[in-house]
Amino acid sequence: MPDVWSDQGGRLKYIVVNDPHLDITAPSSRRSDDYLEASFKKLQFITDLCVEIDAKALVCTGDWFHKKNPQGVPHRLVRRLVEWADNLTRYHNIPILTTLGNHDVQFNDMSRASVEKQPVSLLLQMPGVIRLETFGPWYTHGILFIGRDYRPDLHREDGSTVVDPSQFEIPLTAIGGFGTVVQVTHASVLPEKQMWTHLLASEVAQISPATICHTGHIHEDLGIHRFERERGPFWWTNVGSMTRGSLTEETIARQPKVLVVDVEEGEEPVFREVVLPHQPAEEIYDVESYREAKTEEKAFRDWTVKLREELHATATQDKTLTDLVSESALDHRGRALALRLLNEAGA
Repeated sequence: MPDVWSDQGGRLKYIVVNDPHLDITAPSSRRSDDYLEASFKKLQFITDLCVEIDAKALVCTGDWFHKKNPQGVPHRLVRRLVEWADNLTRYHNIPILTTLGNHDVQFNDMSRASVEKQPVSLLLQMPGVIRLETFGPWYTHGILFIGRDYRPDLHREDGSTVVDPSQFEIPLTAIGGFGTVVQVTHASVLPEKQMWTHLLASEVAQISPATICHTGHIHEDLGIHRFERERGPFWWTNVGSMTRGSLTEETIARQPKVLVVDVEEGEEPVFREVVLPHQPAEEIYDVESYREAKTEEKAFRDWTVKLREELHATATQDKTLTDLVSESALDHRGRALALRLLNEAGA
């Protein structure tokens, strides 16, 4: 392995992979291909890419496995991951720097006792795999890497929750006078406000003293964003999960990627997104049935809104719910479904 505290200068290239979510079977029942083989085909591609560009590290933001229950992760899956990691770290001399995600442990318990019971512990025991949370800063080629594992949301007195911002706070004593600091995390961060339980990337820029922050957890491709600060620019990235699990419109459109980062102390980093080998969504998912179901769901939601409006407008008229269903704009199948639900409810 390379000297962890090497003060060798020069340009450093590393690759970032987000949320592998490895499993024997696909997380979505609508997926028809061999999910395991597809996942390891991507991992082999990543190995080859590391060698091709002379990467000095592979960074993972966590969620190596999909199932949180250790009994749900077969030995053959763990063995295959360990063999892949051994090939990368020992044979190719490329360390793996990782944080842990919420799917790597049960009950969001990141304690040592908890992690040791999880399949991911076998990966962490390998000499070339570095858990940044417990190892501490990893320094090479003038660049300092530091990481924080997933933190459960904080509960407020009113019963609501909010993302714990402490995972982005790095003590200045930990980073010393290093010019370029790369932070790795697993947290709910978005570039734009969508849900109040998420942190904004702009907020992270003000909390973290790092130069670059790579965040997993959200599987969508959220891109690469730059923020200006008094202490210098801040880059935040999340190019999406390495794999495609549950079927959504975002999954259908998204191309799984990894991020190549080319950085030199005192210089602006260069980012390059590399698409991983994958089949079009239409070839591995039942997209047609999925969209038909979504269309039916929308039609039924629209009908319920219409029904409420008509009930309000005809409150004094002698009309039954059955009358309103029969007169609605639903197609034959929609009316049949609505009538069945009304009958079951005794309406």
